[in-house]
Amino acid sequence: MKPITRYTVESLRARTIEVGECWEWQGYSAHGTPQVFSPSGNPKRRMVSVRRLFRELITGQPQPDGFYSVSCGNVECVNPDHTLYRTQKMHFKAMGKKVGESPVRALKISQYHRTKENAKLDEQKAQEIRLSNESCRELAKKYGVNQALISRVRRGEIWKCLTNPFRGLIK
Repeated sequence: MKPITRYTVESLRARTIEVGECWEWQGYSAHGTPQVFSPSGNPKRRMVSVRRLFRELITGQPQPDGFYSVSCGNVECVNPDHTLYRTQKMHFKAMGKKVGESPVRALKISQYHRTKENAKLDEQKAQEIRLSNESCRELAKKYGVNQALISRVRRGEIWKCLTNPFRGLIK
C-alpha cells in the first residue's frame, strides 16, 4: 500500500487556521475527526483522517488504519506534532480511563453526550412525558417531535438515565 498522494501538505494546510501551536481544521469533521475523501484511485472511495494524511505526507510512508487522536486536547487540531496513533483497543482503553468507566461504557457515555447536545428533548421534558397522562399525539405536538419519539421515551428506550430511580446509588 503506497501513501495517499492526491493531497499535498500545502493544500491541506491551506484549509486550517493556526491557533497557537494548533492547526484547526476548517473542513468536514465526523465525530470529532477531521476528514477528507480518499483519492479517486483508491478502490475503497471513503473518508480518511486528515491527521493520518498529514503523517503520510510528511513521512512519505503509509500509515496504519486506526485512531489518530491529539495530545493537545483540541479535537479540530490536525498538527502532526500533536497527533497520536492508537489501535482501537488502545483508543477505547484510553477513553475508559478518561471517563473512569469500562471502554464500552465510555463509548456509550460519549455517544450519549454527543447526541444530547443536539436533542429536541432534555431530561426535564423526558420526565414530563413519562409522568403525563396525555396521548402521544398531544405530547408530540406540544414538544414538536413525532409520536414515535414520545412512545420510545415512555417505554424507556431513550433517555434511559431516567428509567431507574436507584441508578447511581450502588457502585
